[in-house]
Amino acid sequence: MKQLLLLIAVIMLAVSFQSYEVRAVGNYGPGSLLALEGVEGAAVYYISSDGNKYVFPDGKTYSTWYENFDDVVRVHVTELDLYPDGGVITYRPGTKLVTHSNTTKIYAVSPSGILHWIPTSEIAEELYGEIWYTMVQDVIPGYFSSSYTMGADLSDKHPEGTLIKYINDIYYVWEENMIRLFVNSDSFEANRFDYDDVVDVDDISGYTAGESITGEETLLAGIRAGFWLNNSTCSYSSIKGTIEILSIELAPEEEFNCPVEPRKVLLKFTPDNLIDIDNYSFPNVSDTSELRINDGKNPSLNWIEQNGIEVGNVYDGTRSEILGGSCSPVLFDFSDINTYPSTGCN
Repeated sequence: MKQLLLLIAVIMLAVSFQSYEVRAVGNYGPGSLLALEGVEGAAVYYISSDGNKYVFPDGKTYSTWYENFDDVVRVHVTELDLYPDGGVITYRPGTKLVTHSNTTKIYAVSPSGILHWIPTSEIAEELYGEIWYTMVQDVIPGYFSSSYTMGADLSDKHPEGTLIKYINDIYYVWEENMIRLFVNSDSFEANRFDYDDVVDVDDISGYTAGESITGEETLLAGIRAGFWLNNSTCSYSSIKGTIEILSIELAPEEEFNCPVEPRKVLLKFTPDNLIDIDNYSFPNVSDTSELRINDGKNPSLNWIEQNGIEVGNVYDGTRSEILGGSCSPVLFDFSDINTYPSTGCN
């Protein structure tokens, strides 16, 4: 079986980094794709909402997110240096199954590079069909171990990020075994999904129905990198202090938002001992930041109200600075507010 999978991986589509249009150098916002000018085959970087740049390790990974290089901007190396290195982009969830040359195991990928081992070929066939093995691609072993995180094994449910089709309807598998219906083809295509990645299923009774998808949602169409990379592969040191809520405003549509009534919440951290400011490992990262929940979303108005969050409120909290791993360098956490709620945005 392993030899068959490796053969398939070799003959599957591989995208090589091509020449891109050279545009004027400037500062580029979240969602921008940048590459070094004047270098053939230069790596492509994604600029995240945390201000860091994240690299696509190869063309195969890039092709799970984008179908061409039309939006890649060629820039000078000094422009790239304006963005700290944040880490590596992983395969887009729901597009491929992955393995690497030093294992016989096959994994599905969910958001934030979470891997889910598929224990048997029977489970793989049940979830992904008789020719599931055509979905398998090899990941470079070094990136596999450093850029992905192990999650729960699969059994009878698809992981978050999978596109499934039941009769004539297409759904996005959401968190907590929830599925969200695409109301039409426009809502599917607006999120840059590919119909070739849709998996046919015979039954959806094991899922609960979530809010329908009516148009583009940044959390679906965009790359999750930056704020939501706080996982077990990274370690942090924490500085105690207080967090004040500075403002609560309507969240911009282009950001990673909860789907219903998202709000952008600005906060300010102040250490208990002001001398700690002089000892910050990342002094360029401001103590003024944004409140994000779960895997990096701007919170919903409902979540904000449930937690009694208002402008002017002050909470105990921490500024956490990374010691090791490829995650967001600085995180701000509340002592008494759970920013990873099991109910998601609600």
